[in-house]
Amino acid sequence: MPKALYHKIIHPENSHPNNPMLVLMHGIGSNEEDLLSLANDIPNEFRIISLRGPLSFSPSQFAWYELRQEMGKTIINVEQQEKSLDAIHSSILNFQKEYNTSAKYTFVGGFSQGAVMTYSYTIEHPTHIGGFLAFSGRLLDESKKKFETPDSLKKINALISHGTKDKVISVENAKMAKAFFEDKLKSLLYKEYQIDHRISEAMAKDMNTWLKNRIES
Repeated sequence: MPKALYHKIIHPENSHPNNPMLVLMHGIGSNEEDLLSLANDIPNEFRIISLRGPLSFSPSQFAWYELRQEMGKTIINVEQQEKSLDAIHSSILNFQKEYNTSAKYTFVGGFSQGAVMTYSYTIEHPTHIGGFLAFSGRLLDESKKKFETPDSLKKINALISHGTKDKVISVENAKMAKAFFEDKLKSLLYKEYQIDHRISEAMAKDMNTWLKNRIES
């Protein structure tokens, strides 16, 4: 099995077999340190693993794929995106084996481009996770085309959060993701916030509640 992507881990206070695990993916131009700032808003039971994107722009800036604008549309490097998805999947399989964590208690989440990867991972590998969190991202048409099995997402719980003042990735993208996922998942919580392209304290608080509900249900 390929090695896991470079990552940082915050272990749970009381480690035991099958602690829930949250695998986080940062946005473009950021790194694995970024989303670790959410640690205080994540229940203590969770093992938090923050991945670093495989593409390097500078010593501290990374990404999951490159993109460009053409005629007002965002065009992604599909080959890079697919390679990153494969690397994420290999990493998650490694973590599940090392920490004895079942798919039911494995969650993925991301911000911006990391949320894009979260949506894509969920569609392509639904049997390996129990839920996802997507902050300020968008669902790629390329990923929607890969959705084939109607019942493949029926065990997945999800939280989609987005700012209504986001000028980087419009909230309309969150609404489209909601429309795609809402009749396919076990549960979906959709939240909008009066903020721009970031994760607010209110978002983090709602994430905490959502994660607690996942391990208590």
